[in-house]
Amino acid sequence: MNRPKPAAARRPSALVKPSGHPPPGDFIALGLKGQASESKASATLLKPASAGLPSERKREASAALAGCSGLTGLSKRPKLASTPPLSALGRLAEAAVAEKRAISPSIKEPSVIPIEVAPTVLLDEIESAEAEGNDDRIEGVLCGAVKQLKMNRAKPDTTLYLSLMYLAKIKPNIFATEGVIEALCSLLRRDSSINFKAKGNSLVSVLTCNLLMAAYEEDENWPEIFVKVYIEDSLGERVWVDSPHCKTFVENVQTAFSTKMPPKNILSHMEVGRGGGDLSAGNSPHPSVPDEEDSQSELLIAEDKMSPEEEGQLMARYDDLAESVEEYVLDILRDQLNRRQPMDNVSRNLLRLLTATCGYKEIRQLAVQRLEMWLQNPKLTRPAQDLLMSVCMNCNTHGSEDVEVVSNLIKIRLKPKVLLNHYMLCVRSLLNAHRDNLGTVVKSVIFNELSNARNPNNMQILYTVLQHSPELAPKFLAMVFQDLLTNKDDYLRASRALLREIIKQTKHEINFQAFCLGLMQERKEPQYNEMEFKDRFVIHITDLLAVSMMLSITAQVKEAGIAWDKGEKKNLEVLRSFQNQIAAIQRDAVWWLHTVVPSITKLAPKDYVHCLHKVLFTEQPETYYKWDNWPPESDRNFFLRLCSEVPILEDTLMRILVIGLSRDLPLGPADAMELADHLHERGATGGQTFHSLLTASLPSRRDSDDVPRVKTSLETPQGQGRIRALAQIQVLSPKDDLAALLLQLFPLTPDPRWQNSNPRALALALQQSLGKELAQARQGKAPVPAGMAMKLLQALAALLNAPRGGTMAVAMHRNHVVSCPLLRLLSQYQRCVPQDAAFSSLFFKVLMQMLQWLENPAVEDGPLRSQLKALALQYSSRHRIRDVRGGFLHLAEALSFRRDAEVIGSTVCALIATLKSGENCNVEPEVVSKVLQGLTETHSPYLEELLVALFSVTVETSSRFPATGPVSMVSSLLLQQKEETPVKKETESASAEAAGLGPSSGLFIDWLETLDPEVIKSCPDLQQRLLFSWNKDPSASQAEPPSFRPYLLALLTHQSSWTTLHRCIATLLSRSREPRFDPTASLDFLWACIHIPRIWQGRDQRIPQVNGLLSCCRSKGTPHTGTTGPSEESCQSRFQISPCNCHVCNDLLLQIYLQLPDLLLPVPEALLSIEGAKDSSSPCKLDGLVHRFITLLADSGNSKSCENRLWDANMACRKLAVTHPILLLRHLPMVAALLHGRVHLNFQEFRQQNHLTFFLHVLGILELLQPHVFQSEHQEALWDCLLSFIRLLLSYRKSSRHLAPFISKFVQFIQRYITSNAPAAIAFLQKHSDPLHDLSSDNSDLAVLKSLLAGLSLPSKNGALDRGAEDEKDGEPWRRVGHSDLVIITVLSPLLIFLDILEVLTDIDEMSRRRPEVLAFFSTHLQRFMSSSEETCRNLAFSLALRSIQNNPSIASGFLPTFMYCLGSRDFEVVQTALRNLPEYTLLCQEHAAGLLQRAFLVGMYGQTDTSSQISETLKILHMEAMI
Repeated sequence: MNRPKPAAARRPSALVKPSGHPPPGDFIALGLKGQASESKASATLLKPASAGLPSERKREASAALAGCSGLTGLSKRPKLASTPPLSALGRLAEAAVAEKRAISPSIKEPSVIPIEVAPTVLLDEIESAEAEGNDDRIEGVLCGAVKQLKMNRAKPDTTLYLSLMYLAKIKPNIFATEGVIEALCSLLRRDSSINFKAKGNSLVSVLTCNLLMAAYEEDENWPEIFVKVYIEDSLGERVWVDSPHCKTFVENVQTAFSTKMPPKNILSHMEVGRGGGDLSAGNSPHPSVPDEEDSQSELLIAEDKMSPEEEGQLMARYDDLAESVEEYVLDILRDQLNRRQPMDNVSRNLLRLLTATCGYKEIRQLAVQRLEMWLQNPKLTRPAQDLLMSVCMNCNTHGSEDVEVVSNLIKIRLKPKVLLNHYMLCVRSLLNAHRDNLGTVVKSVIFNELSNARNPNNMQILYTVLQHSPELAPKFLAMVFQDLLTNKDDYLRASRALLREIIKQTKHEINFQAFCLGLMQERKEPQYNEMEFKDRFVIHITDLLAVSMMLSITAQVKEAGIAWDKGEKKNLEVLRSFQNQIAAIQRDAVWWLHTVVPSITKLAPKDYVHCLHKVLFTEQPETYYKWDNWPPESDRNFFLRLCSEVPILEDTLMRILVIGLSRDLPLGPADAMELADHLHERGATGGQTFHSLLTASLPSRRDSDDVPRVKTSLETPQGQGRIRALAQIQVLSPKDDLAALLLQLFPLTPDPRWQNSNPRALALALQQSLGKELAQARQGKAPVPAGMAMKLLQALAALLNAPRGGTMAVAMHRNHVVSCPLLRLLSQYQRCVPQDAAFSSLFFKVLMQMLQWLENPAVEDGPLRSQLKALALQYSSRHRIRDVRGGFLHLAEALSFRRDAEVIGSTVCALIATLKSGENCNVEPEVVSKVLQGLTETHSPYLEELLVALFSVTVETSSRFPATGPVSMVSSLLLQQKEETPVKKETESASAEAAGLGPSSGLFIDWLETLDPEVIKSCPDLQQRLLFSWNKDPSASQAEPPSFRPYLLALLTHQSSWTTLHRCIATLLSRSREPRFDPTASLDFLWACIHIPRIWQGRDQRIPQVNGLLSCCRSKGTPHTGTTGPSEESCQSRFQISPCNCHVCNDLLLQIYLQLPDLLLPVPEALLSIEGAKDSSSPCKLDGLVHRFITLLADSGNSKSCENRLWDANMACRKLAVTHPILLLRHLPMVAALLHGRVHLNFQEFRQQNHLTFFLHVLGILELLQPHVFQSEHQEALWDCLLSFIRLLLSYRKSSRHLAPFISKFVQFIQRYITSNAPAAIAFLQKHSDPLHDLSSDNSDLAVLKSLLAGLSLPSKNGALDRGAEDEKDGEPWRRVGHSDLVIITVLSPLLIFLDILEVLTDIDEMSRRRPEVLAFFSTHLQRFMSSSEETCRNLAFSLALRSIQNNPSIASGFLPTFMYCLGSRDFEVVQTALRNLPEYTLLCQEHAAGLLQRAFLVGMYGQTDTSSQISETLKILHMEAMI
């Protein structure tokens, strides 16, 4: 049943329903003064008023007011006018009143019988009624004053309203009754007796608003009637809504709408002045308004001085009535918008009200549908602009409603420039309202641009978005393009056109690197996982990357490039920046192809290579413009050249080589090397161009010549000449006279007149033509019989077969800079077309002919002859090796006799290619070992690559050769090196072979670890010889063991299983063993097995063993009497621990606790009393995490996410203070340091930046750390904290009422400090007694502080306090406060049974907000109500339970059974409530986090409930470092 209300209500509340219907019209019930006490059925109880003035002061105030009234002259009380006949004007006014009642039908009229008294005696009447305790008369007198104001609204009595203002200043609570509020609110409504066209005097309305503000300034819950009169005046004449003198009251009422209002400099100032805000100007005067109104206005302005400070006045006033207020406002506005009237006939006031209520998502939806029409109406333009700004600023939820609002905002079409500029300003506000609005805006704009109803302002919106978010906007734009390319239809052509249009219209104001990186980001949405055309998607993204790089060529870059070709130095910074940008995009693209693309799809080798070449601009030119013929033909070659000739980054080259080494990617090692070589050559050219740009932009040296010097060397061309040459490259074809061209490159008779001729352009033309044909061959196209490569080779063969062939070869040798690249391209082409026997044969013939001419001793050695030898060896090796065995035999022969590095290298390469082709390895192990040993001695760079190829193939003859496995092969090589090392050191101590054994041995060791992690598992006999063999030769007695043996022994002891270790130990210790094991190595291994705990404990039993050690340390470290317990005996027998003193065991226990704190819960008392636990020299596993918690706790951010992190960090620190106080006390100096440097701010900044919250949190944590925090080792840090607290209290003495909770807790903490450690506490307090006395004098109501200071002068010799009976009684003020709480609890406890549970819980809620410790007495009842079927009761019980646990986290485990029961309840709503509170409770009960998360997971599995979000949020809070 409902709880009975008290006989006198303190103030009107929304929960109190009006009884009966209000009187119609503006009727106020009148009666005799004597009937005042009997006018109401139930009297109203006033709020406790502040201390009244002395009688002398009251008389002086009354005399002053009487004198003032005497000067102005008071007229007699006006008589009630009889009801006039209804004229036409009267009927019109009555209709207006009826309309207003239709708008707000539930506004009550005053229901109190007014008592009219003369204004001069108003104060005396109120004082006498208050002395008599006659609250009804006070209410009646005030209602009579309101009636007089209403009857004389045009000319209010000066004494009357000054008296009311004075009462509001000294006794604001007397206005906070239901009857007075109803009467005052009637003044805020329009008076029907006044001409409805005139607004009248706003003085009465301003007075009323300020009276209401004074009455309700300290109240957090305001009545709903304020909203109703606000709505009425907003839709009406806006007499007081727009008044600057009512600003504070209006803004507090507007908190009901949760609307973020636009700044004043954005709102239309011209419209504000017309809303009745000015007291004397802009209003139509009433005929009865005298000229003295100006003086009255001046007097009213003084009211601002009597109002409290604006600080703290604005707060949320309608949290409890949010739903009802929202429903009321929505009903009113829907009714206004749905009336049958032309849409352009909407009043400006309606738009202003919509602007103020845009905090509701439904209002935003209603407004945005009509905004375009309102903006185009000249009469409504200004308020419509404000409404547009308000809608944009309040789209802060990003729910489905706001997404629809954003979509409609993007569709608004505006033409005037002024409106368009304002619209762009609103778009910026929309982007600031919520972080997800950016992506929604970009997506809406792009899809609107592609639709049939395209908005002409799309590109301007996109330009604004890119300017607002230059880093994030390109990423979201790229995501939209990705979405377009996932469609079944091919959108590549449209995407290219759209991208070009965007770049053109936004004037290249886009971060191209961020956009390209956004295109390459991996997407995890279902539409991407289920995409049908994944290969096409990757290819199209590659095309967009190439287009984006070419689109980044701005007019300035183009101009700089053209100027550079002409030799002019203009805009060099622009060109340099462009080259850096392209190089970075290409680096990201190669990363994308290496990392992201394989996870999307497995591209065909041809397509993958095509994508790689395309992003590096090494693909055919037509692939870049075949879709839409862009770039245009005039700029095509120039754009491609600008994008290709850029410096290559090291990361790009390295990643290409890694791609080539990867088995999963289709680019082979040879192709990767070739591509890297090509990019390196091109990058050396681009790099020289880049270097030229750098040097050209630097100031010239004094000794430099202004005339540019042209080098004649072809090897290192100048950047300027390179670009000019590329710009003038001629196109060659197989039909040209290639022999004549070759004679121009390699003249047979050099003429001194042509020494300075530059054949670079012709050489580049030949290389370009050969490169184009080579690219086609790599793509798998059939070789052209009469192609460029074949024709060039035939021309070269014809010149070499001519009578002057030797001269031709010498000319090519002399001009090796041109001849070497040509021969390398021909060799690469031959490798790509091995099936073309004619080309291969002719190429080998040309090589041998040139070698025959150049082997002449008269010809000096040079690059061309070396290249010819290498090519000939590679060709001969590939054709001589028919199978793997033949290749190994040929290589063994080369290693044994010739030792020619070129022959060995070419043979190894051919052998590797044969192995990779799939040939079976049917080679004897002796041959393989011989080859590998030879390669090791010659330091061949191909050794590791051969091992990779060799170990990756299957062994065909495993039955014939059982020892051919990779492990045995590597072990044999190591063993052979080990046996040969002493001999080599004796015979060739300084030889290169002996010095080179280290790296090769390291390579074999790595392979052995990879192939057999347990070292001796695969081939035990062979590998044991490797580890333990002993050379007993006397001549080698001084030889050291191999350097790799300790490493292999370490691997054996740490990585082997117990079975392998046991077998090895048995072999070493068996009596039948051969005397061939090295005793030193054997003893080292056995010693490790004995003394390393990880071996004999076993990895899976580490924690139980540590637990046993802990129990032993506890028993040894804790003093006890009696015989030794069984646990101690078992521990000593198991661990072989000799008896030790308590100090050593405690230290060991502390070190174990610092590394594994979860094993010692609860923390033993022995640890808590150990001094030195805070020593930072002993590392702790959780130091980093605690440091992060404290850092988060001290964060001064004021965003919502910062507040959530601050709350989580506080709860984590409080939990640590209860469960692991040692870990938190180690960081007490850091906490003390973080308290510094904060109290220099003013109090408003101090509160807004969460500094006061930090101080409160630290004080609360210190309360939980007692009494450990009072130990002597923490004294310095504790005193530092307490001194910071005192500085806080002294800095903000004038704001003590805001610091009351902090002061109370601080004094209680000091009192407990005295109780726990009196000498230290007294020393601190006596040192800082002066500030504490100042604080006590400023706060006379702090009896606790006074009693504390009184005892400071009574210390005894031993440091304790001499307390008498009276001191003892007053010395523990918190106990007396706690006793009062117990009285309240005793009274309230029966109510849990007999009264309404919900109301009792509400009372407990209000009480626990100030003193949460009282909740501990209700824990049993709260646990019962946590599973209640009543939602409101259940939610409140959960809230109170969590508040109790937050106050004292040590009781969290007590609520665990109830929480588990709620999670497993059959009531779905109970389960949902428990899941909502799961993250917060798990943070406070971390020791049982595993069980809670398991139960939540099972609920999701079997309860058909999605619990993933709650589990995810819980894990995020538990791992708080992920939130930083």
